[in-house]
Amino acid sequence: MFLAHPHHELEEESFRWHETRILVDRRKAKFSVADDKELQLQINGPICIEDFCERISTRDQYQLSLKVSDKQLHFVEWCEGARIWVPNTPSVSLSTILKNHKLSQKMKYLLSYLLAKSMWQFYSTDWLGKEWTKESIHLMFERRQSPKDAGIFLNEPFISAHFDPDNYTNDLDFRPHKFPKIKALGIVLLEIELGTVIEDHYDDECRAPDGELNADADLYVALKLFDDPDSLEDTFPLLKSVIGDCLRPSKFMQHRHSVEELRKVLQEEVANRTDAAVKDAANHTKIFLPSPCASATTTSPKTTTSGRITTSHIQIYAEAEVYVARVFESDEANDDTQDLVLEAIEHAKNVWQVDVISIASGFERDHALMRRAIKRAASDGTLVFAAASNYGNIRQVTFPARMQDVICIYCTDGRTKVSQSINPAAQTTKSRNFAILGEGVSVPPSIREQLTGTSVATSIAAGLAGRLLDFPRQKDCQQNIRCVGNLASVEGISAVFSHMAKGAEDYRYNCVLPGRLL
Repeated sequence: MFLAHPHHELEEESFRWHETRILVDRRKAKFSVADDKELQLQINGPICIEDFCERISTRDQYQLSLKVSDKQLHFVEWCEGARIWVPNTPSVSLSTILKNHKLSQKMKYLLSYLLAKSMWQFYSTDWLGKEWTKESIHLMFERRQSPKDAGIFLNEPFISAHFDPDNYTNDLDFRPHKFPKIKALGIVLLEIELGTVIEDHYDDECRAPDGELNADADLYVALKLFDDPDSLEDTFPLLKSVIGDCLRPSKFMQHRHSVEELRKVLQEEVANRTDAAVKDAANHTKIFLPSPCASATTTSPKTTTSGRITTSHIQIYAEAEVYVARVFESDEANDDTQDLVLEAIEHAKNVWQVDVISIASGFERDHALMRRAIKRAASDGTLVFAAASNYGNIRQVTFPARMQDVICIYCTDGRTKVSQSINPAAQTTKSRNFAILGEGVSVPPSIREQLTGTSVATSIAAGLAGRLLDFPRQKDCQQNIRCVGNLASVEGISAVFSHMAKGAEDYRYNCVLPGRLL
């Protein structure tokens, strides 16, 4: 697909693609009898650049057919095209897709495989003169299902290629990554898996005092995200290792000066392993999780008694059936506390069959079995809320609140402003950081004594979620609300919470104001 006017001086020209077919002469002999009625291909002489520009700029309904022979381009004919492309609609970059849409796991794996395979195939060609990024990977509008309805299909990405020479040769010796094209692939694969763009994770460390971005900031942030145990917790291990090899290219270093050897390693370590990851993932209904380190010293957010915090559930949603599992013997956790939390989660899911689990405590280290139990609960339609922690920036967001399958809750005051002395820093690995009232909360029967903390906020958020889940179950609402089942998922409830937080963002926190639903 060529732009009808790809020149900068003609940017104001109306947008239009021109579908083009280019045949490559393989120099095979073909014999035919004199009376052969088959239409023979009539090839004209070579065309110059001006002729080529004129032909792709022609407003024509038909596909342009060209042929490469003796390193020159020849015009063949106008022929009937596929008729599925929408020629007057701009393509959409992968960057735009990642910023505005959530990809399913199947879409992510398929797209990763196609890019990894194409990277190997075109590595030493002019099609990869410069590295492929989310800005150069595009998707076209197609009419696959009907002549009138156009859509984008991720199984056929396009590369917006500019045939400029590689200008990294003299600078690579001074860069931490010697293969910019492989680095770019690793970053794109990481962005696809996270469902975000790398720029969303830049912080002050990535910029010079004048505000300019530091060199290799993208690699620095990518490695930081890759090394975070929670960032790629849902990624199939084989694909995760491919991303790691692209970001830390030790396997490619000894082949640096041989393009053929480098392409062979790309085939074996990137293309083939990505292919295997996609096939393995297709055979699993649930994603296998590698066991993280389970040994940990534990902490508990500063809270008041669990009974009074539980009361806040009831105050938010009086009709709720509330079950309480006590896992702390004192204010501090001991060696058995995480195992008790695991038992409580499994009991709540399998015996009580709850819709919402609220975890008012947190731990510094992961617990592998608890992680798996939470993922099973979430995949079966149980919402899991957890407190971020109450120590400000002294400690990071605790486990399990930092899991992708958990809705992490921060604390706000009565004016829907974040409680800065309580909340830890917002997580860059999550697209939303929800905060709700948790400061100075009075819980009957005691009116004078007030509760404060992310544990209180988590209880309120869980109660609010209970109300939201119950509303579409009412008989007079069932016919008017579509996709009710989606609400019992992280994505579904986050969409509703995001609506309630619209216009109430405070720093990187999404402050939830329930009254927005009225």
